[in-house]
Amino acid sequence: MAKVLCGYLQEYFQVALSLYVLGLVITVVVNKVTGAAQPALLYLVPSVLGGTSIYAAVKGNLDTLFAYRDPKSQTEAVEATEDAS
Repeated sequence: MAKVLCGYLQEYFQVALSLYVLGLVITVVVNKVTGAAQPALLYLVPSVLGGTSIYAAVKGNLDTLFAYRDPKSQTEAVEATEDAS
């Protein structure tokens, strides 16, 4: 399970990173073309979240993507519950 999850996370990290770079390129191009300062988040957020969501939907993993929980925080929550008992 850990190897599958690790590969899954690496795949989506690479997709998100690529989309982030694309968003930066779009931001710079729009800034150069219009000559007006544009907030980077106007292009970064939709490119990363939208693109990653579309990628997950095409692969059939949209439910898994939005249901993701950080394994480290889950382990800490279990340990805290056990300590309280």
